[in-house]
Amino acid sequence: HPLIALLDGPALPRSDPAHLCQHILRQLRLVGVTFDATPHVLVDIDSRAGFDGNRKLGIGTSAAVCAALTAALIQRSGTRHTTFPIALAAHRAAQGGRGSGIDVAAACHGGLVQFEAAQPPRSTRIAFPPGVTFAAIWTGTSADTREHVAQFDAWRAGGIPQPLRRLMDAAAHVADATTDSTQFMRQLRAFATALRSLDDTAQLDIFTPSHRLLSELGDAHGV
Repeated sequence: HPLIALLDGPALPRSDPAHLCQHILRQLRLVGVTFDATPHVLVDIDSRAGFDGNRKLGIGTSAAVCAALTAALIQRSGTRHTTFPIALAAHRAAQGGRGSGIDVAAACHGGLVQFEAAQPPRSTRIAFPPGVTFAAIWTGTSADTREHVAQFDAWRAGGIPQPLRRLMDAAAHVADATTDSTQFMRQLRAFATALRSLDDTAQLDIFTPSHRLLSELGDAHGV
């Protein structure tokens, strides 16, 4: 039976379309959700909004798929489990334990999310500061997140180098400024500067030439 194969069969490779589904089902079983009496259900999740042709936009498509399927199966089971911790555990398992989980939190909550990578992670949806809006801009080039994470892990070598400490402090200042529009934007700019400094030091190439151009245009036009 396909369900039994997903739950108890061998781990599927990342290239298999059911790879993420397998991890979601197994995490749901760990929290006590059973599927023995579940009738056949057609599941159709369209994630094309996260792609430009065959190129991924890098907006957390896999996290969104994970959150959507987890929420749907929880609702189908008739239980009262919360989506976020189950989806986060499944997504991390599918990624080999990597990732902060903020992309899953964003998919589960929507809007502006205040996230703390504690144990367990904490996330809360909050209001945008008055008068602040945002737009997503596609540079036209995809990034290999796994490669970036591997390079970052190799650079930090299990520690917290000074550029990373400055970035963490800058992130905390942004999170503390969400009720004041002027202060929020000031701290957000400081965070971007700290991220760019870390990128230059660690040579991660997070800030591509396209990002640097966008940053300059933003500074020139006050956004």
